[in-house]
Amino acid sequence: MSAIIAHCLGRPLVPRLLILVALLAVLIWLLAAFPSLLHLPALDRQTISADSSSGPVVSVSNSLPATPASNPAVASTPIGSGATASAQVIARWDMVPLQTCTDTFSVGIVAFHINGIARVEFSANGRPPINGPMTLNKATQVWEYTASFRAADFADGPVNLRATAYPRTEGRPRALEPLSLNANAHKSLEATVVYADARLGDDHTGTGTHDRPVQTLRGACAAILHASKARFAGDNATIILSPGDYPWAVGRRQDTPATQRGWLTIRPAAGVSPDAVNLISPPPKDKDLIPGLSVSHIHLAGLTVRTPLETYPHTHAALWLDAVHIAGAGLQDPNDYLSPVSWPDGIYVTNSLATNVIEGFTGCNLVRNSLIDLVYDDAFSDSMLVINSECKQQLGAAEYHSDIWQQRTDNLENVILYGLRATDRCRVQGIFSRATGISNMAIVNCCFDEQGYPAQNQWVTRSDHLVMQYNTFLGTPLSLFMHDSKYANIGFAGSRNCLIAHNVFQWFNTDATSPALEDGVRIESNHFINQLPAYMGPRDRTPPMQTFGSHATTGAAIPTGVGAYKDAAPPTIGRNTSD
Repeated sequence: MSAIIAHCLGRPLVPRLLILVALLAVLIWLLAAFPSLLHLPALDRQTISADSSSGPVVSVSNSLPATPASNPAVASTPIGSGATASAQVIARWDMVPLQTCTDTFSVGIVAFHINGIARVEFSANGRPPINGPMTLNKATQVWEYTASFRAADFADGPVNLRATAYPRTEGRPRALEPLSLNANAHKSLEATVVYADARLGDDHTGTGTHDRPVQTLRGACAAILHASKARFAGDNATIILSPGDYPWAVGRRQDTPATQRGWLTIRPAAGVSPDAVNLISPPPKDKDLIPGLSVSHIHLAGLTVRTPLETYPHTHAALWLDAVHIAGAGLQDPNDYLSPVSWPDGIYVTNSLATNVIEGFTGCNLVRNSLIDLVYDDAFSDSMLVINSECKQQLGAAEYHSDIWQQRTDNLENVILYGLRATDRCRVQGIFSRATGISNMAIVNCCFDEQGYPAQNQWVTRSDHLVMQYNTFLGTPLSLFMHDSKYANIGFAGSRNCLIAHNVFQWFNTDATSPALEDGVRIESNHFINQLPAYMGPRDRTPPMQTFGSHATTGAAIPTGVGAYKDAAPPTIGRNTSD
């Protein structure tokens, strides 16, 4: 560019001015098309300071350029050459992406491996990695590998986090997909705020200010576009709602603000309870309204949903529910409130509640600290990371194949159920996998107290690296079947790198002998109650009294050191108990 300008300075004045104007126009277009050019991260060298509440904190001093983060290709190279060297670490971010931070962000990763986890390394914007210890992340209330960073140590704009989880002794590390966040300690990122009042607002005369609110979400989207001329006006924008009912709909697609690196948040005004603000279906006779919002990243917080959360088809669309209540209408309700088809970039659910629904939080990227109370079909099926969440009153229905968590998609990879509870009249199957394959799955510290026998927990899938530890299965058995009676290519036979340890089973079913299981599966230190639960009547089948694996115990009295734990800190997990 500088050479072109120098060449232009030798030309006559008028042509020279025209060329410079053209170059300036090109520069303005580049900045408008790629706004991230204005927020290049500072090339700082990091230092580490301790923060016992949330792990190490990334701090920077303005000096040396950054050191590149570890190469993902190198990170996935197997460690060791033993029988479990091919088992890759199971790990996922416990963090909703694209959040904007003005202070300190605590970032968590949940990770497991058949041999245990040696360490998890975090890095930000290519800086040298730090180790994040296993600790209670106060931001999420989850025991996980945690690190923190201070937004003030970064230029306002994108912060790209990378992490690699390494196994103990042997196995394949996992380099997680980068996690994008935003630093805004210096408050330079634009954040438009618009007010809406379903009772007193007006889309025609309102401007979206506190004193002159609009009436609908459609009006609020238009007010954002009017207030901000940025190409991605929806990034970090907020729509604040007064009590009332708001149709989940807009008009033309161009009526909605675009997002790229932030969420468009919709929440009630301060002090307004969630049940006072309702998202509802649009009036069926209003042909000008189109169900859904044509926004790529929508964050709903602290309100009630009474309509399917659809959106226009997007190549990149994501939904985040935080402290949201999905209020269903029972078996007669035709609505599918959360459809992964509408949100191909993921559904994230935190601190939320679903009641009286046919389906719960299914097909989600993350479900954390959430409750489903009264559900008829599946609760968490195909959700990839479920943490500290609970299902109550899963009653089932004749027309549904009801499960707490079911593998609906063949060949799932990198799935974690951690602290999942099913209690209080769950008359359905617990975990159910009957597919062509699954790899790298952890089921840890879960409790399934079911009353649905002969419905049961069934695992009929060839598994490559399954870690099932410290779980409690009450009321129904765990059935581990080598072969499926209907499909020749389905069954647990041929599984490898699997550990089933420190669990409590009401009883245990399998069509294999213990030696056949031991070829690719370690079963050790489990407790088998081997008694019928009290609710079962005399007509129910007598379960087989089977005990598998080494160091097994039996009886009604459950010893310490097995089953789902309630202690403040988890026991050592994912390691060979013979060490």
